[in-house]
Parts: sequence; C-alpha cells; structure tokens
Amino acid sequence: MATQLEQVNKILLDNQDRDLHAALQQVITENPALPDTVNQCVLQLEVLIQRKQITLDHPPLVRECSASADTTALLIVDVQNDFVTGSLRTDRCPARMDAMDIMKPINYLCGLAFKQIYVSKDWHPRDHVSFHENRNRWTLSKNSKIQDAKSAKIYDTITIIDSMGVECNQQLWPTHCVAKSEGAKIHPKLRLPENVIVIEKGTISDVETYSVFGDPNGREDTTLEAKLRASGIKVLVICGIAFDFCVAASVMDASKRGYRVIVLEDACVGIDPAGIANTRRLMLESGVHITCSTKIADILSGNSTPLQHVLKWIHDQSKAQ
Repeated sequence: MATQLEQVNKILLDNQDRDLHAALQQVITENPALPDTVNQCVLQLEVLIQRKQITLDHPPLVRECSASADTTALLIVDVQNDFVTGSLRTDRCPARMDAMDIMKPINYLCGLAFKQIYVSKDWHPRDHVSFHENRNRWTLSKNSKIQDAKSAKIYDTITIIDSMGVECNQQLWPTHCVAKSEGAKIHPKLRLPENVIVIEKGTISDVETYSVFGDPNGREDTTLEAKLRASGIKVLVICGIAFDFCVAASVMDASKRGYRVIVLEDACVGIDPAGIANTRRLMLESGVHITCSTKIADILSGNSTPLQHVLKWIHDQSKAQ
C-alpha cells in the first residue's frame, strides 16, 4: 500500500501541468492527517494568486521543486573509522546506533546518477579544542557553567574564549579523527567512486566545525559552497554521521544558503535520542525533505517531487512579498 507521502507525490505530479492550487486542495482532502503546514501553504498560495504574484502562465511550481541528476549532488558526511569502530563509535554513544548499518544504503547511493559526490572528513590537529584530553589548554569564559576544566567529563560542554577573543560553547569528545591517522580514514566498507571530491573540516585547533560548509564564525571555509556553485548544484542529498551533529549542521547550513535539501534517514546514524528527535523537527520546519535511500532514484528521474520542497517554495514566495 502506498504511504501517505507517496499518495501526496502522485497528486502533485498528476497536477503539475494544471492547477497547483487544486492539487494542494486535493492533498488536504485526501490526507486530512497532514500537518497544518499544508493548510497554511494553501492559504498563502491563494493570497499569491489573488495578488497576481503567481499567474496562470507561471511555470508549474512542482516542476521548479523537482530534482534532476544534472543539478543534484550527494554529500556523505564523516563516515570515518573512528565513528564506526574507533574511539567515537556511534554504537557506544547514547543512541546505540551502529554505523555499519549505513554502509549498504550509502554504497547504493554511490551508484546513482548524481552530478557530483562529495565526502567530508573530520581532519583534526592533535591539539583540537573538541578533544577532552585538551580541555586544560583553553581559557574558560566566566560564563562557562563548568569553571574547573579538569572536572569536565566527556560529552560535557564548556565555554571557552578562542584565539580571536570570541566566546564559544564547546562540547568535549574523545580524541578522534586526527589528521593522517588510521581513525581519520574513510571506512573501508564504503565504496566511493574515483571522482569523489573530499572536503576536510575541523582543521583549525581552536575552531569547532560541524558543518561541511564551515564554522559558524566564518574562520574555516571548507570551499564546499564554491564547488557547489561552480557545478550548478541546486539540490543536496545528505547522509552520514552524525545525524544530530555534523549532518544536522550541514543540512541547516545548506538550507540557509538556498539549496533544496534531502536527508536520508536510513543512511544516517545519530548520537543522542533526544538530539535526533529535535534535529528531525528542526529540519522539517526548515523545509528539508526527509526520506530513505530507496526513494532517491525516483526523485532524480522526476517521478517523485518532495512535498517539503513544494511547501517551502510557497512559504518563501509568500514571505518575500
């Protein structure tokens, strides 16, 4: 039996050359359990039509929100030895998710027709600020909840003053993914194509970089965005480790930069159950489409249109007016 989302996709695709407004009304009629977001977007669409900001000859919205192989890239985040079988292996973190389980879906994805495939790596110096063993090296802020660095435990958060004088909250982790170490290598079960582009992050001692785009303060530019722009990428399919940290930061950064983002839950593992649930909520609120790896071939071929991208487009158009 088709899932609710598959039914929604069929309605939208069947109507993409006709009346989107009617299509969304049909979505609501046939799927009354959908969130209020759909109802809100229908109202926003009605306003846009009334104001003639969307006209009858406007390009079909669903087509604008569809992905294609020519403009879609795959981003595989941090599938490295230390996160799979090493010092920060995810199956020993609170969520107990085994990173070996994501190898098969990611390898399947690597065989699909993406414009480009990127893989990121944590590539830390030995004295990196995130390492618990280095906690005494840094100047604590007076606002830090922990004032004695020696007493801080793994997974605790301290507030430090970095070398630029900026106050930063820093979660402490076991030493992991030290540059050029065995633990920093991509896990051997991952079968990457020869033309994959590697992006290194977390390379500055006192800068924490979860996002593959760079850190929040702009000190580390990984060059990912420049590469995406140069390749004409509009849609990013993202998977990897960890759903509630580096995947989450990369997804939210991509969304803020205007990319349409698809996250594959079956190709991700997370650290903390509460963090995973909260991250999922934030992603959906930001217009990120969450699905599984087996659905991507249909999306790349145009046979399925992510509902979240349609809703976000309507919302953004309404907000811009």
